Amino acid sequence: MDTTIIPIRLKHRQCIPAPGPAPVHVLTDRTVDRLQALNTVARQLRSWNIDVIREDIAGAWPAIGHPTITIRRSLDRSIAPLLDAVGRVTWIRTSDGVTGLAVLYGVRITWSEPR
Repeated sequence: MDTTIIPIRLKHRQCIPAPGPAPVHVLTDRTVDRLQALNTVARQLRSWNIDVIREDIAGAWPAIGHPTITIRRSLDRSIAPLLDAVGRVTWIRTSDGVTGLAVLYGVRITWSEPR
C-alpha cells in the first residue's frame, strides 16, 4: 500500500501550529525555595488551627515581592502560637482598620484585625 502526500495550499498562508505538549516551564532554585517555605509555614499555621486563606509566592501589599500567606483572623481562635513564634509584629493602620504583618521562616504573614 502506497501513501500519497497531498500538499495543502492555504489561501492566506496561515500558519497552523502542530498539536503537541505544552511548553516546559523550569522552576529556579529561588522559586523552589519560596515554595518550600510557603508550604512549611502554611502547614505550621494549620497545625495551630489558624485558617490560611491565601498563599502568594511574590506577595502583594504590604509584603510586595516576598512569599506571603494571608490568614483569617477571628476572635474565637487564638493566634498566640504565631505571635510567640514570630516575636515581633508590625501593625499598619489603614482606612479599613489594622493589618498585622509578621515574618516566619522568611514568609510574610498578614491579617486584618477584626473590629
